[in-house]
Amino acid sequence: MCGIFGVTGRHSAVDDVLDGLRKLEYRGYDSAGIAFIDDNILQRHRLVGRVGALIEQMDSVDQSASIAIGHTRWATTGAVTEANAHPHFDISGRIAIVHNGIIEQTNILRQRLIDEGVELHSETDTELIAVLTGMALDEGAASLLEALKSVLSQLRGTWGICAIHLDDPETIVCTRSGSPLVVGLSDDASFVSSDPHALARHTKRVVYLEDGDFAVLQPGTIDTSRIDRTRTKVQISTLEEVWQLDDLGNHPNHMHKEINEQPESLARCFQGRLDHESGTGRLGGLEMNERSLTAIESVELIGCGTAHHAGSVGVHLLEAIANRAARSHIGSEFRISQNVTEPTTLHIALSQSGETYDTLNVVQELNRKGADVIGIVNVVGSSIARACGRGVYIRSGPEQAVASTKAFTNTVGVLSLVSIMLGRSRSMDTAQGRRLVRDLSAMPNRMATLLDNLGTMDEAVSLVKDAKVVLFLGRGISSPVAAEGALKLMEIAYIPTIALPAGEIKHGPLALIEEGTPVIVLMPGDEHAERMVTSIDECKARGAKIILIHDEHLAVNGLADVAVPIPSCESLFSPLLSVLPLQVLSYEVALALGRDIDRPRNLAKSVTVG
Repeated sequence: MCGIFGVTGRHSAVDDVLDGLRKLEYRGYDSAGIAFIDDNILQRHRLVGRVGALIEQMDSVDQSASIAIGHTRWATTGAVTEANAHPHFDISGRIAIVHNGIIEQTNILRQRLIDEGVELHSETDTELIAVLTGMALDEGAASLLEALKSVLSQLRGTWGICAIHLDDPETIVCTRSGSPLVVGLSDDASFVSSDPHALARHTKRVVYLEDGDFAVLQPGTIDTSRIDRTRTKVQISTLEEVWQLDDLGNHPNHMHKEINEQPESLARCFQGRLDHESGTGRLGGLEMNERSLTAIESVELIGCGTAHHAGSVGVHLLEAIANRAARSHIGSEFRISQNVTEPTTLHIALSQSGETYDTLNVVQELNRKGADVIGIVNVVGSSIARACGRGVYIRSGPEQAVASTKAFTNTVGVLSLVSIMLGRSRSMDTAQGRRLVRDLSAMPNRMATLLDNLGTMDEAVSLVKDAKVVLFLGRGISSPVAAEGALKLMEIAYIPTIALPAGEIKHGPLALIEEGTPVIVLMPGDEHAERMVTSIDECKARGAKIILIHDEHLAVNGLADVAVPIPSCESLFSPLLSVLPLQVLSYEVALALGRDIDRPRNLAKSVTVG
């Protein structure tokens, strides 16, 4: 969840690293730091705060370093303090290390070093790696590479590590196990980054490190090996997609921009993928013919957070459109449950970043079992995309706000196409397929119309912003949309929320409702509308204030304190519309409360630790 960037071979190394960290800041932003070798001195600058503050600090530092590594932190082991910020040094101050991940034996190792009389300066596990690496060199390790291999062979956990040594001022040693690192190569320099997009301004020639790889980077070159000293063949790839991350245009922040980009983003997702004539989808990345589609009996969807909610929408789509049994799993729970894999089951891993730790671990386990698994991800060349080997990119473009928006709607869009393809492989006729494809193709324009007409939500904001708790209710396919709305409000406004199917309100949650409690209700034009009215009445009788997101053709007079109509559409595709007012409401509540919209406290965009 932290961001790592390094460069060797450029006299602008420090500036390049700071720029890289700025692009990676959504991965973690509670502290930042940089280490570099200049004039035979290993220097380090760290602080609590954003990368921008580190850039300001470095403006006053006179240096011309050609090697540097940097880190932007999301705290795991150790509090948010300057002492815990990376990079960390060994005892003698000749080695600097940055690290993303978690070492499992931290307490044991810490106590062992203290018992040996070592003075530690932080609470982190990363300092332990640096100290142990320095000790390995003192004990005769031939190089920084060999010292790191010796230390890491004794550790359990996850890591993406970059290290530099004062005595080898052109070399970066890096390695990964469960935490992503990608190397970039130009003619005269080498780069390393947690995410490939941060390399785009420097090179398109990249090497994706795999778990267990060690890489020695020198200007323009890379040498890779395994822990047993076996050298490995370097596979150079071309960076497939370059994202422009920083142009906000007229938008005040990234979340506002990304909410309003969704119509265009979904249209891009559908481009070339809608077969109006045959009434089906075209997803070549699935690498499935009619026969293999027909053979699928059930679908298991795996994701975390927003991806899990999109997967839960997908369950309803797959059951209603494809007539297939489907389940949605939280990645961390799927990992620890006893799941039997069947040859007729398709597993779908869902992740915006393609690096989500728990989901990636599920993919790796499914691969070991020989299960059929595909990825639906946003980031090209990400770990999940590579581990699955086939799948679909959702084409959302960059998402820099921590709270996901575009990825939800585009993932639901792709799952809609998958459902239609599976449905057409069996009992769905051409006419029904054409109708669904036609309705789906109209969704980007409907989304644009809704966002254009939504305006501000001042009345709803006034009901929500000071609430002790907010309830979100849905039925059927709207239930996971309610969960996604609750997550958004909790993420960026820090208001406690509960989301549940409306039928469950009587089984406990009614106890939370008192005079003025906001209850946000989703009521698309489906068969559940009448029963939803009953649930609304039950809440109103206890003093709740109702914010109703409803199909524009439903009669809702007197039903709600605030009514927000959405365009009529095929009810199975209504999540693509009903989620938009929930995103906007969460955004405006957070804005009214003065929250940091793009960088909410304690969170990070890409969750790469377990």
